[in-house]
Amino acid sequence: MSSLVRRLPLVALLGCLLSAGTAAAENCSTALRDPGSRAATAAPAACTRIGPVALGMSEAQVNAALGRPEYASGAAAPHPFRVYVYPRDLAATLARQPQPETEVSHSELRVVFQDHKVVALSAISDARTPLPFGLGDVRLGQPMNAIAGATGAQLRWNATRDEAFIDRMPLSFDVDDGNGEAYGVHVATDMAALGLGPVTQFHLRKDGGQGRVTGFRISVDALTDAH
Repeated sequence: MSSLVRRLPLVALLGCLLSAGTAAAENCSTALRDPGSRAATAAPAACTRIGPVALGMSEAQVNAALGRPEYASGAAAPHPFRVYVYPRDLAATLARQPQPETEVSHSELRVVFQDHKVVALSAISDARTPLPFGLGDVRLGQPMNAIAGATGAQLRWNATRDEAFIDRMPLSFDVDDGNGEAYGVHVATDMAALGLGPVTQFHLRKDGGQGRVTGFRISVDALTDAH
């Protein structure tokens, strides 16, 4: 028997294990349907990842997964945070080929740290440039009612009905009060951490001639970072 044939069962087994791990990591909707989740005060493990980043990851792991952020607070901040803009090459694209303002859109992934570990994640997705990932298998851009139906979640709405909380978990969705679609998601280690995410503003920078967009800057309170 050749060495290749002998290795096939092992290769197949490894493939199955990797597939199973990926499915478990992504199947947030199934985890939320579990009756045990109804009374939980923490999000299921399958719902603690947004794209390549998960709660509990170290700063080094986030750096390896996402590269340089478009905005980073000072390391001395009580809860350091980073903002990643999608498409990831937006700054380079605008610098190379300025665009009309109406053609520019972006999405954001925000990461908050405490004691050098990720304690909160937020994603804001624009329908024109949607994020290539979601909260596991729960994608943004679909009606909040559809998400509730697929996950079996009990929704708790804020007073203005533009944010829906999932059961008692530190997990919520931003909802467009016009079309009812979820465009943002927030997950944290606990309810206190859920409120730590930064409020960002995205400002376009234009040339002095045709008024085309050549770059952008992100502001967070009194702090800014230009690209």
